[in-house]
Amino acid sequence: MTIVSRFFSLSLISLWCCGILVAGTEVKWKNVKDPILGDALFHLYQDKNLSGIIQLSADRQLGRVKLQKEEAELALTMLNLAYGLHREAASNLVTIQKRGNINKDISNHIWFYIAKIRYQRGYFAMAESALSQISGALPWELEQDLQLFMALLLMDRGEFLPASKVLDQIKGNTGAVPFARFNSAVSLVQNEEVEKALATLQRVSDIKFTTEQEKYLRDRANIYLGYYQLLEEKNPEKSIAYFEKVHLYGVESNEALLGLGWAHYALEQYEQALVSWAELSTRNASDPNVQEAMVAVPFTLAKNKSYASSADLYNRALDTFHAEVKNIDNTIISVKKGAFFDKLLTDISEGEKGWNGDVYSLPKSRESYYFTQMLARHDYQEALKNYRDLRYLQSKLNDWRHDLETFDDTNHYWIDNLLNRAKNFAQQSFEQTASQLKNTRVQLMSQLAEIEASQDAMALASGKEQRQLAKVVELKASLELGASRNPNAKQQRRQLSLMERQILWGIHSRFSSRLRKAKQGLDEVVSSIEQSSKRNQALGGVVAQAVAHARTFDGRISQTNGKINGLQPQISHAIKETEAHLINIAVVALEERRTQLKAFIAQVSFSVGASYDGGQ
Repeated sequence: MTIVSRFFSLSLISLWCCGILVAGTEVKWKNVKDPILGDALFHLYQDKNLSGIIQLSADRQLGRVKLQKEEAELALTMLNLAYGLHREAASNLVTIQKRGNINKDISNHIWFYIAKIRYQRGYFAMAESALSQISGALPWELEQDLQLFMALLLMDRGEFLPASKVLDQIKGNTGAVPFARFNSAVSLVQNEEVEKALATLQRVSDIKFTTEQEKYLRDRANIYLGYYQLLEEKNPEKSIAYFEKVHLYGVESNEALLGLGWAHYALEQYEQALVSWAELSTRNASDPNVQEAMVAVPFTLAKNKSYASSADLYNRALDTFHAEVKNIDNTIISVKKGAFFDKLLTDISEGEKGWNGDVYSLPKSRESYYFTQMLARHDYQEALKNYRDLRYLQSKLNDWRHDLETFDDTNHYWIDNLLNRAKNFAQQSFEQTASQLKNTRVQLMSQLAEIEASQDAMALASGKEQRQLAKVVELKASLELGASRNPNAKQQRRQLSLMERQILWGIHSRFSSRLRKAKQGLDEVVSSIEQSSKRNQALGGVVAQAVAHARTFDGRISQTNGKINGLQPQISHAIKETEAHLINIAVVALEERRTQLKAFIAQVSFSVGASYDGGQ
C-alpha cells in the first residue's frame, strides 16, 4: 500500500465519528402537568444536566412526583444520557421497556445515542450491544445512521469488505450519505481498490454542502485527490483544480495552500507557487504546513538564483523554528508541572453539561494550538472532558460542604433558640405557681364560707362603698364635736344618718349577688389554671418536638458532610490520575513534534549552507 493510501486510512476513519455526533434523540413532551417533571425538562433543555439529575433524583426519592411518574423516569434517563451516564441511562431504559410504557421510536433513538457515547469513549463491544437493542421499523434517517454506525464498527475490527457492502446500501439525500461515501473510500483503500476509492472520493468532492460537516468532507476529499494527482499520478495540473476547490479559510486550507504551491512549482510556475506559500507563511508558525511553506519560499528563490533573499528567508525561518522548539519545550515543562490544564480549561462550568459540554473553546495562546490538534483524537477529548467534569464536581463538593456548614450553623442557632424559649415555659416552675394559686383559692373559699355563715355583707362591700361609709362616720364624729356651736347640727345629723342608711342598704342588698360572683370567680380561676397547665404542657411538647426535629437535621447534615468528606479524596485521586494520563499523552505528542521539528531544522540548515554556496 502506498504512503498516500495509508494516509487515507488513518484520516478517513476518524472523520465519521465527528459527523455522527450531530444525530440526537428527539422526544416530544406533551401535556406536562407535574411541576417536578416541568422542572426536570427545564434543566434538560437548559443543558443543566447535573443539577437536573440531582434535583429529579431527590424528588423521586422523596415521593414528590405525583402526577407523571413514568414521564419523570424517562426525563431522568434523558438527563443521564445528556450528562454521559450511559450505564445509568441504559439501566433506566431497560426498566421502562419492561413495563411497556415507552414508544418504540423513542427507545430506538435513545439506544442509538447510548451507542454513540460508548463508541466515542472506545467501548466498542458495549456500543454494539446498545445497537442490538434497536428493533422494528425505523425512520429512514435513523436507519441510514444505524447502517453507517454498523459499518464503522466493522471497520474498527478490520472487516473492510463487509463494511463496504453495508456502506453501499446507504443511498438517498440523508445526512449519512456523504459520510458513507467517505468511509466507503476508506474500505476500498484498505482492500487495495484505489481506483474505486478515488472515484468514490470524487463523488464526495462534487457534493453541494449544506452543513459544516459536509463542507469539511468536501474539502478533505479534495485534499486527498489533489495530493494523489500530484504525488502518485504526477499530474500537477489536475491537482491544482482540486486544491483550488478547498475553502481558503477552512480547516484544510493550510494543507491545500501547501499542495497548491507544490503543484505550481512542479509546473515551473514559480510566481504562482510563491503567492500560495507567501499567504501560508503568514499563518500560525506552529503548523507544519506553514513551516514547510516558510522553507519552500527561500528554496524557490534559490532556484531562481535569488541567493541573498533566499539565505535571509532561510535564516528567518530557522529563527522561527528555534523559537518554536523553545515554545514546545516551555509547553512540555508547563504540562509536566500539572498547572497547564487549569489554564487550558478556563471555564469548568461546562462540566454542568457533562458529555455535551464543550472542550474546544480553548484560550487564545500559542500553546492552545498544539492541543487543538490533539483534541481531534477521541481518547484525548474524553480524557479532557473527564478532567473538566471531575474538577467541576470537586468545586460542587466544596460548595456543598460550605452550604452544609451554613445549614449546620443555622440549625444549631434554632436549637439554642428553642431551648432558651423552653426555659421561659419551664413546666416545673409553672406547676409550682399553679399549686400556690390553688391553695390561695381554698383559703378564699373558706373565707367566703365564713362570710356567708355570718352574713357579713361588709366583707364583700366594694372599695368605693367602704370609703363612702368611712367618710360618713368621720363626718358624724366631727359634727358631734362641734354640735354646741353649730345651730344646724340637728339637721346635718339627720342628713348624715340618711346617707349612712343608703350606703348600708346598698351593701346588704348586693350581698347575695356578690357572694355568688365571688364563688364563680374562684371556680373560673381553677378552670383557667387547669387550661393554662394543659397549654403549657402542649407548648413544652411542641418545643421538645421542634428541638428533636432540628436534631434530626443535625444528624442528616453530619451524615451528608461525612459522605462529602469521603468523596473528596476519591475525586482528588481521580483528578490526579486523569491529569497524569493527559500529561502523558500531551508530552509524548509534543516530544514527537519537537523531534520532527529538530530534524526539519537540520535539513533547513543544510539548505542554508547550500544557498550561501550558490551565492558565491
